Amino acid sequence: MKKTLALLLTLALSMAALTGCGSKTDAPAADSTDSTTGTETSAALSGSVSTNGSTSMEKVIGILSEQFMADNSGVSVTYDPTGSGAGIEAASNGSADIGLSSRALKDEEIAGGLTGTTVALDGIAVIVNAGSKVEDLSVEQIAQIFTGEITDWSEVGGEAGTEETVLDGSYAIQRPFVLVTRTGEALSPAAQAFFDFATSSAANDLIKSAGAVPVAQ
Repeated sequence: MKKTLALLLTLALSMAALTGCGSKTDAPAADSTDSTTGTETSAALSGSVSTNGSTSMEKVIGILSEQFMADNSGVSVTYDPTGSGAGIEAASNGSADIGLSSRALKDEEIAGGLTGTTVALDGIAVIVNAGSKVEDLSVEQIAQIFTGEITDWSEVGGEAGTEETVLDGSYAIQRPFVLVTRTGEALSPAAQAFFDFATSSAANDLIKSAGAVPVAQ
């Protein structure tokens, strides 16, 4: 009887041990899923973006950089006002992420591996004294004044520079504001994000407030 009782007790303890082992489960693996949305979370944009070049683009690049950094606190955008030629060279040799030029790229610069993307147009005004009877000047007349062919204000007159005529090219006293990058070479994620923002219609009001004419539709 004692042997039977001992055997039953041993079997009961063995079953209890097996039951305890079977109830254990592995802890779930941690993932990057947002518990509130069920979607994977992504890291915030970070890094630096260096721009270099045209001094004439200071206001446009300044206001675009300010807004971009406000929207992306982990990114720093720098601007080195060295002039268009130096900005193009900086883009070419890789010392800047984006070169800045207030002129279109030359054929040889494009052939050398650079791409120019116009971000805005700058209509250039010729200003005369408010007391002068001259109201408007044509491009030809301005050229004649600066070459000395016209020497008296009574010889000149012309039609006025608007935003619409700058865009369609009929107002010829203008220049492009160009972002210069290396053809076929990817920008860093931060630099690409800034480039996309600057050339999008979302930047139009900022460009206008800086005194230039945006080209994005």
